[in-house]
Amino acid sequence: MSIELTRNTAHRRPRAPMATMAFVAKPALQATSFGWRVLPAVVDGTTAAANAGLGLLRLPFDSARTHYAHGVRAGLIERSMLASRDFECALHAMEQLTLGPLARRV
Repeated sequence: MSIELTRNTAHRRPRAPMATMAFVAKPALQATSFGWRVLPAVVDGTTAAANAGLGLLRLPFDSARTHYAHGVRAGLIERSMLASRDFECALHAMEQLTLGPLARRV
């Protein structure tokens, strides 16, 4: 017999007789089982690996941008917005040609 806690603690709710209780089989894969907990971790790991791979493919272009910026700061390359634009356009074209659909989009 289960007890329902209310202001009147003497109130008891009767349980259903055993003849009317239905026994239901549990599904093989529940939300708390191992498979459902592993799936998000696998997806997160795959996404992280894909992002790391893209970062590795984009590394030469990021390095060229960094070297250009250091050259401008050192005074070896003229400080010009037009020259910077031309460099970025040329580098973007090379990145687009090399990486195709994996290249960055502005």
